[in-house]
Amino acid sequence: MDVLLVESDPGVGAAASAALAEAGHTVRQCHPDGGVFPCVGLAGGACPIAEGTDVAVVARAACAMEPTAGEDGVACALRAGLPVVQVGRSLEEPYQPWLAGRADVEDLADAVERARSRAMGELVLAIRGRIDLLLSRAGIEPAAVSCAAGRTGHSLRIRISGDPGLAAVREALAVRAYDAVRAFGTTFDEIHIDVG
Repeated sequence: MDVLLVESDPGVGAAASAALAEAGHTVRQCHPDGGVFPCVGLAGGACPIAEGTDVAVVARAACAMEPTAGEDGVACALRAGLPVVQVGRSLEEPYQPWLAGRADVEDLADAVERARSRAMGELVLAIRGRIDLLLSRAGIEPAAVSCAAGRTGHSLRIRISGDPGLAAVREALAVRAYDAVRAFGTTFDEIHIDVG
């Protein structure tokens, strides 16, 4: 998994970065040199979110109050619809309403995996909310149809399967699934929808 690590202060996320890398995740940062402006995307490099980040992790110093300039990537991650996990606790908790999870360094790898799975589960529920009525109207029992979603880098793959009658409503299902993804808020360069 590609994980965006955002730090309130340079180096405060070093243990989190090591734990994520040890679990096999690729760790990216908005400010890899420890600065605060410009971010790597504005400086001519590749923005980690635009490159296909799966989850964002914010590491805050225990004494942190307001969000710092180094934490600007949290707002970008939330706008892109990425789940955000906070490692540790700080004096103030400005991101609490938007967090997908919280963890200590020891549990961080599991927490980011749960956050990504939960986000994909919520996306599947949004798709089901758009397709189930269509299925019923087409004489297909919604419970007999499975829907799964998975992200790989920039791409999202959606699979709707389970009933031979799906072929008759393939295009309508794909349009509704695509509409659910667009409304969900997460950005993808490619969306592949397989029906059948």
